[in-house]
Amino acid sequence: CQTDTIIPCKRWLCWIDYCRGILFCDVFAKPKPTVSYLRLPLDKFPKSNNRGRTCSWMNRRVSAIDNGNVLKFVDVARSEDRGYKALKPGSGFTITCHTLMLGSVNVWDKETIGRVVWHKDWTVTSNELWLANPAELLPREVPTFPQVNIDKPHVVHFLVTEFGYVMKKMWVVAIDMSTSKVQSCSQYVNGRDDT
Repeated sequence: CQTDTIIPCKRWLCWIDYCRGILFCDVFAKPKPTVSYLRLPLDKFPKSNNRGRTCSWMNRRVSAIDNGNVLKFVDVARSEDRGYKALKPGSGFTITCHTLMLGSVNVWDKETIGRVVWHKDWTVTSNELWLANPAELLPREVPTFPQVNIDKPHVVHFLVTEFGYVMKKMWVVAIDMSTSKVQSCSQYVNGRDDT
């Protein structure tokens, strides 16, 4: 396993491997800290630890909301294996969000691991997003670095980057995933002069 990020959640520190799952470390457990593992809801897992082109740290994110009682997992899955590059013509992506309810969980054990499961909230394809939003609101590139809005968990913020030989432009885009509609789109970088 490899750690892509660490987040606090309730009484745990969560070490997250975006290709595999989450280690929940209860730092307050008596007589000593405990560690439990929960897989992420992925369709396929890597066969080796070579992550060369997956860029999972850019396309996936776990966010703690509701005072750590809920985890949201957003996955942006590209239809082609290109890592961090522009989309090939005719290719696209699918964004999926899952929720993990932790409200009643205080201790991770065999019973808890069997009871706590990820629930799929929504799935939307690039074609559905692009049909629902004009190009000036949603550039026709892969959204990256998803971040769930903690006050409105149905809204996800993304960075969208236009590539040529180098990065050309970048936008911060907020999408209401329950309706597939863009709530806001702000240009962040406009060409090489702004980088």
